[in-house]
Amino acid sequence: LKAGGQQAQVDALHDLQAALQDTARFDAAERAVLALTVQMTRTVRVDDATFDAARHAIGDERHLVELVGTVAAYNMVSRFLVALEVGE
Repeated sequence: LKAGGQQAQVDALHDLQAALQDTARFDAAERAVLALTVQMTRTVRVDDATFDAARHAIGDERHLVELVGTVAAYNMVSRFLVALEVGE
């Protein structure tokens, strides 16, 4: 929220499949980033169409690499903590 998101967007993320189609709350760039994040998290491999949409949405290779690195880092931390049962 501090970075400019809206509470309605945060609430919509509880149903990712619906959020990916939600043109009222998310613009095309936000939906492209969501799609990339979902694929990286759920299947690891990102299909070409999703990656191309994210590349187009971001518009800058450096920022695209930073996005992919951020998603990968959060996924790694989550998997690390779950595997070691940290916080359970």
